[in-house]
Amino acid sequence: MARATPSSTPPPPVPSAGASSLRTAGRATTTLVRALALTAAVTIAVTGLSLQGAPAASAAETGSAFGPDGTHYPSDTPDIRSGFEGLTVVDVAASGPAIRRALDALKPAEIAAGAVIRVAPGHISDLSAVSGYRNTGATKVLVTARDGFQSVTGGDWALRAVTGLTLLRFDIDSLDVKGATHSSFARLRINENWIGLAASSNVPVRDVELIEVVVPQSMVKSGDTAQIKAFAPNVMSDVLVEGGYLAPSYYVDAVYGGSNPARPHTDTLQIEGGGVTGQVTLRDTVVFSSNNSAVIIGGVRNVAFEESLVVGGSTTVQRYPFLRGGAGAAGAINGPGSLSAIQGSGGGNVDASDSTLIGSLQPVWDSVVNTRTNMAGKTARTGGFTVDSTLSSTTAAGLDAMSTPPTTAYLAAIWDDIEEPSTPEPTPEPTVEPTPAPSPETTPDPTPTATPTSNSGSGSRPSCTATRRAGHRTGEARCRRPRRRR
Repeated sequence: MARATPSSTPPPPVPSAGASSLRTAGRATTTLVRALALTAAVTIAVTGLSLQGAPAASAAETGSAFGPDGTHYPSDTPDIRSGFEGLTVVDVAASGPAIRRALDALKPAEIAAGAVIRVAPGHISDLSAVSGYRNTGATKVLVTARDGFQSVTGGDWALRAVTGLTLLRFDIDSLDVKGATHSSFARLRINENWIGLAASSNVPVRDVELIEVVVPQSMVKSGDTAQIKAFAPNVMSDVLVEGGYLAPSYYVDAVYGGSNPARPHTDTLQIEGGGVTGQVTLRDTVVFSSNNSAVIIGGVRNVAFEESLVVGGSTTVQRYPFLRGGAGAAGAINGPGSLSAIQGSGGGNVDASDSTLIGSLQPVWDSVVNTRTNMAGKTARTGGFTVDSTLSSTTAAGLDAMSTPPTTAYLAAIWDDIEEPSTPEPTPEPTVEPTPAPSPETTPDPTPTATPTSNSGSGSRPSCTATRRAGHRTGEARCRRPRRRR
């Protein structure tokens, strides 16, 4: 049985109530901005082929049985959902060098008590200046968009060798991380279908979280949507994907084989490599199948699916129909592919609990508890699957009931529930010279996006129960709303 994936560090100390050292010119009283606290009940409406233009939803209607819902928060990170009291706050312009200067200027005591770097609205095409940043303390430094989701956009962000850092609430094209330790990437929308997390030469991946990282739209692209990889002697351990959402990539329709290139092999999430020596956990995460598979596990031990929804087969096209110019579309040369749910044998300990897996399942399973599938014949060393043939006929509306479509309005509603200071002007940037940062490796160059279809639908959730992680500010267990019965 695969083991749980706790944080490798103890909970950070609780800052004193009077320890606030907000660096701002004349900070005014704070104004509570609660995007979820809308008084009118407005349903999420998705029209046409877009997930972008739906109206906002009420707090009661932002529930989702699986996937992002605003209840997941990175571990060992200053919790700004209830404000900034007791935290060191530095406001900077929207640029990689400005963020790096602010990081380098922070004192160890400030980081230990909770430090937040807030980025003013703008566009950051390149974040490589942050590569090489190293904070070895128990508490991560939080870097976040000051004015909320979509206020800071980004290009293809490539990072290498970062330690003790959390990036929160940015709207970017892609994320490619080569080596990271005790770091979190949270509440990010990825618009051009690439998330890469890999151990690199002499730069391991240890204790890394992808928290509510969302790829909302399908794309014609001859490559995977996301990869978590490490090949020996490079090492990766303890990776948590929580509250995530990954849309498919459909490869470019063309003539393949013979004197032409080989047919592409597109998976939505590939977990691969003998260098992955520790646990990889997908928790409360949604993955829709690309042409080959939703998830493929290549020689990796200790992979767990917890409270997750993996959608393959013809069900995946209920939300993400094949795209013009891509394999599987009407009139295409190439067929849709296998559209598996989970492929690959894994390395030994592949577990599932409290999950729904629609489509073919190839791995040898170790422990399976309270997990539904539409495919008969799969067994496990311990426990077993519950076969539910009705999953094969799941409609678009049925998918919406299981996982709310991640529209722009929905993401803003669940991610912008944060107390914001009313002072809008950033403070002067620190003047400390940054330490040299290694050059990042290049990221893939994805093709233009296309948008999926979906019907509206979501559910409410009642009061909250304690979760695994401890909150930074109170030291008490955070709460999540119990999910609807699956």
